[in-house]
Amino acid sequence: MASSLIVSNKESIPLRPSEALGGIWQKFGILPALAVTQVSVILLIGISGVLFTSPATNLIAVSLSALAGIYLLDRICIRDTFCPRMGRILVFAFCARLAIGVVHYLWLINPQYFIDSHHVNYLWDYEWLNDQMVYVRDYWMANGLFTALPPFFFLENKNAFLTMYDATLYYFGGVNVLSFAVWNSLHSIYTACIVGAIALRCGTSKRLSAIAMAIAAFQPFGFISSIFWRDSSGQTWVALALYLLILAEDSTLLSLLALPISCFLAFWQRQPYVLAVMAASIAVNARHARQSKTRMTLLIALIAGMLALAVAVAQNDSLIADTSQHAEDNLQQADRTVGSVSNIPVRVLKGLVGPFPWYNSFTQPNLEYAPVDYVQQVLNNVVYILILPVIPMLFRKRSALTAYIPTVMYGAVLFTLGVVAPGIHSGYVSFGTIFFLPLAVRRSEKAWKSYLVAVFIFFIAANAIYGALGLTGSNLGGSAY
Repeated sequence: MASSLIVSNKESIPLRPSEALGGIWQKFGILPALAVTQVSVILLIGISGVLFTSPATNLIAVSLSALAGIYLLDRICIRDTFCPRMGRILVFAFCARLAIGVVHYLWLINPQYFIDSHHVNYLWDYEWLNDQMVYVRDYWMANGLFTALPPFFFLENKNAFLTMYDATLYYFGGVNVLSFAVWNSLHSIYTACIVGAIALRCGTSKRLSAIAMAIAAFQPFGFISSIFWRDSSGQTWVALALYLLILAEDSTLLSLLALPISCFLAFWQRQPYVLAVMAASIAVNARHARQSKTRMTLLIALIAGMLALAVAVAQNDSLIADTSQHAEDNLQQADRTVGSVSNIPVRVLKGLVGPFPWYNSFTQPNLEYAPVDYVQQVLNNVVYILILPVIPMLFRKRSALTAYIPTVMYGAVLFTLGVVAPGIHSGYVSFGTIFFLPLAVRRSEKAWKSYLVAVFIFFIAANAIYGALGLTGSNLGGSAY
């Protein structure tokens, strides 16, 4: 392994928390810290749900619970593993995400929230997710926590397990819609921590790994945290899926155990993401192929089995979903948008451009959440520009960068899946950008600054030209906008 997550032990008293955990830290990275943090946050949210029932006091209490969790995570792991000031950066990122999400919701979505905090009256899929979380919460309240849900729930929800996970917020904290902004913000911080940990495992220095973590914490993706989607917690699941594969690299048994867990985590965010897990698993284990052909044989057999299972589950979901008019509309849209192979360059271009032109937010409805996507597209393109010249170096013999192949491959597959998705959904394209950060932060600070300025000016100029040509409202970025 190019690098480990252990902070060098120093013969000083008292021991740092990460030093005291010793072998656990070496084997499992930041996973124990994340687990302890999440359990603590949920317990605090449970206490908040009992003591503070009004929408305003509950929002404050749940927010403080999450902040306490970040403080705990910093104390037992982050400050020793990365840098002493990293905790402050994570707290600031959390507060910024939460504040923007709350203000955005109260200003544009529901100014009457403190009168009715139980319902989402916006887009149908936002309402659907809230209703499903409420259903899970009510079912568990009546039958016991984690009681198996009726079969129809799994048939009607393509992200069933992720929805159940999100519903624990309502179970412990009560049904207050804006507490979901806290939940989303907290999981964005978890994702950033995992990205930093992945960077360390790839051999990135502490300083650059901390920078990767900071960029991930402030990624525009999901910055308006009150959006009712599964993608914030889902991104944490998908990041965790890759991290598990990398942690298990040195053991054949652990690698074979990690693969189905990672597939589960990725599949229930979005079914095609299981392909990214399988590609990354092959990349992680490929360097051990010469030492253990049996390991690769077992891995390939397991991958084949997992892929067959994923296809079977997906087909079963599709057959049932076909009974709804919405699913039929999606299938028709897929037929129109996937097109021929010759359409791929156009789709890649749309994926790179994203929702465009930017001024559509002022002229079209239901684009209240789009501005952060504009900034995200700038970041996306900067990261692509930074890593593309370096990618050939990953595959050279005796290259010091081979450890980055799994995370780059992971991000590349996620990008491809986003590009081929019906509608060129910008969120799908942006979902995997964070997995390029461990490699991208190795580029110089000067390169980052110059490309950020250049790409931003390019988009501004393109918007001006687009508007001057009278193409206002052309929606180049895809039907999702």
